[in-house]
Amino acid sequence: MRANYVHRLGHRLTQPILGRWAIPGPVSIKGYKAMGPDFTGFGGFKYKPGQTYELSLFQRVIPFEQGFHFSKSPYRCPDHYWGARTRYAEVEAWYVNEPLGDDQISTAAKLRIVREIPKEEMSLLRVKTMSF
Repeated sequence: MRANYVHRLGHRLTQPILGRWAIPGPVSIKGYKAMGPDFTGFGGFKYKPGQTYELSLFQRVIPFEQGFHFSKSPYRCPDHYWGARTRYAEVEAWYVNEPLGDDQISTAAKLRIVREIPKEEMSLLRVKTMSF
């Protein structure tokens, strides 16, 4: 497989694992995910708190096409898909494609839904992480 050189962690490129650029080793990133009222993602994928999801060995992370999407900042976690019915979750992600430029959505090859975050807690987290 051809390596994609836009996958990176901060300022340094990461190592290819099974044909995809990934964070080396068992390093995980904490993040946040917005989902529909029945815990489905934007593409219709159904999630459950406490479960871990992973791409197969023959799939690679492609931002906005293939992989599990999340935001590293609660402020950037989208809520426009479902409006007031949006539910939020704290996630842990591995083998992450870091966003470039103004794009705030990261894509991972492996994602664990740690817990659901109540709307009141998410509102407080967003206020704490706002940048002016």
